[in-house]
Amino acid sequence: YEGLRLESTFDYRSQAMLYIGSDLPDPRTAEFQGAALAEIAALVEHAGGRALVLTTSHKMVDLAVRQLAHGPFRVLAQGDLPRTALLNEFSSNETSVLVATMGYWEGIDIPGPSLSLVVIDKIPFPRPDDPLTQARRDRVEATGGSAFNAVDLPRAAMLLAQGSGRLIRNEVDRGVVAILDNRLTAKRYGIRLIRSLPPMQRTSDRERAIRFLQSL
Repeated sequence: YEGLRLESTFDYRSQAMLYIGSDLPDPRTAEFQGAALAEIAALVEHAGGRALVLTTSHKMVDLAVRQLAHGPFRVLAQGDLPRTALLNEFSSNETSVLVATMGYWEGIDIPGPSLSLVVIDKIPFPRPDDPLTQARRDRVEATGGSAFNAVDLPRAAMLLAQGSGRLIRNEVDRGVVAILDNRLTAKRYGIRLIRSLPPMQRTSDRERAIRFLQSL
């Protein structure tokens, strides 16, 4: 993936905050799922709904919907309605929550107060069983290159940028992008992914992120 970053008219540093769940368990461990679901519920509560939860699996969509069903906000899930109808319903209900997976990481434009929080559960690395991605990996490795650096990381960076880009859609939007994957700060490649995102103010302090949400 190669792209050209153009100057934006948005003031990301004042309009948006990137919260990285550095204190959460590693996403590859059994402890991550429960901790991530609890974090999603807490962030959504402090945001007053108004949230788009983007997951990397259909299983996590189902689990997040179940977790959020106990709260006071209307929870919409990918597949509940046709895409256009679902987005219209989410946009028209300012305290609702939409939970979805990969098909909703791009092509969504919800300006205004209905969307003040985007939560991403994990770095969206390519699926290991995707034949096209595997063919690209094979080509890179055949010439002695690193498939992770040349294929997996650029793809994940592009998807993270697309998912995070759902938040700020005009000059007055404000909110938080929360990425619950601690590898963004725990792994050396994390900074490469962070640099692919809009230049938001950044924190791993959960209370600071909550205060920002509550100020909106």
